[in-house]
Amino acid sequence: MAHGTSTARHWLRNTASTLPQEQTPAPRPALSATRSWQTDAAAPVVTDRHTVNPVRDHLAVRAEQADVSLKTDQPVLTENADLHLVTDSGHVIRKIREADGKITFMVPPGVASVSLVSRVTYLDDAAELADKGRSPHGVLVGEITFFEAGRTRPITDHLKMEDLSGWGQVQDKARWTQGKAELPLAHRRPRAIGMLAVQLRATGEYDITPTEAQASPLRA
Repeated sequence: MAHGTSTARHWLRNTASTLPQEQTPAPRPALSATRSWQTDAAAPVVTDRHTVNPVRDHLAVRAEQADVSLKTDQPVLTENADLHLVTDSGHVIRKIREADGKITFMVPPGVASVSLVSRVTYLDDAAELADKGRSPHGVLVGEITFFEAGRTRPITDHLKMEDLSGWGQVQDKARWTQGKAELPLAHRRPRAIGMLAVQLRATGEYDITPTEAQASPLRA
């Protein structure tokens, strides 16, 4: 029995020496600071038309010389701006009526401010009423009227307040939204339901082409 025990111990020592030893895992590299395109990119990010368009045109000429056909998918466009309101609490208010170029919304009591939310498009520099550059354009809003408790009053903050969030430049008593434009509804009557009428002076053609993620079916 003693001889058997000695032999077993000897076998265990030899076996242990041949097994891979546990190693201390290598330390993880320290997380680097947040990087940005401006300071860490291999090349600067340029999006202005005066720089990008000549590059695009040059590549198009090279493709034509190499007999490489240009393949582009036609975008899906709509003239429906899908204009609606969003309250400060995130509640969505849909239109109840649209007639004579005006869209009317029913505003619950206690809502002191809303945002005009819509699809956006990017107008060319030569387009009428368009700002220069690639700033987003939602809808061109003219007169805004608020009806409440038998009283009618105009709302003109969007034409007077230059720093009002989500608005472009005032042009001919109208102003383009940028997709989500703030609109204060000051001096509300307590417990009264309001009716907000928004005049649309112009809209655009909005790209609603499904993205690759939306077009691809889910797979298990």
